[in-house]
Amino acid sequence: DGSNSALTNPSHIYQSAGSYTVKLIVDNNFGSDSLSKQVIITAQLPVANFNYSFTPNIYTVSFQDSSQYANNILWNFGDGDTSSQSNPIHTFPGDNTYNVKLVISNIWGADSISKQVVVSYNSIDNSLEEQIGIFPNPNNGTFYIDTKGQIDRIQIINKLGKIVFDKTQGNSMSNSIRTELPSGSYILRLYFDDNTVSKMVIIR
Repeated sequence: DGSNSALTNPSHIYQSAGSYTVKLIVDNNFGSDSLSKQVIITAQLPVANFNYSFTPNIYTVSFQDSSQYANNILWNFGDGDTSSQSNPIHTFPGDNTYNVKLVISNIWGADSISKQVVVSYNSIDNSLEEQIGIFPNPNNGTFYIDTKGQIDRIQIINKLGKIVFDKTQGNSMSNSIRTELPSGSYILRLYFDDNTVSKMVIIR
């Protein structure tokens, strides 16, 4: 294809499919020799596909790339966020149907696939969830949880599904939360005696 190399064991990327004559020339003080072989390059066009699974009682979805021949990956979650990870974990902002699109490519071309992902949080006790308020929200990392129930444990979860704040209340009646978390959207998970409620909190 017009390229050459002086390396002993080179690797080479062909830009198009086809049949190529590869010639090796060697020499020393006594003479030289050469050998030619036909190399057939078959295009491996990318084929996009993915699966996903939900985390119970939270807006977090795990995505698994099942594409073929993908060198480059880009996810568009339909809520303004994107990712170039192969198997991202994404937390959506709330109940909705999101058009999730996966775009892949390699040197031969590109492919994409879109799927409708229905995200719905099914609270165990909707009446309890409606009685819980977060003030202010958005906030700077410091906020107050307004609820009449006794909170046993408080967790904050980031978009990757990682717990970044975990506090056991015990007999404490203080529902003031102070964090130094970076800006972003988080899931606030509240544990009560026999219920668990999740709310969205935004830190700016």
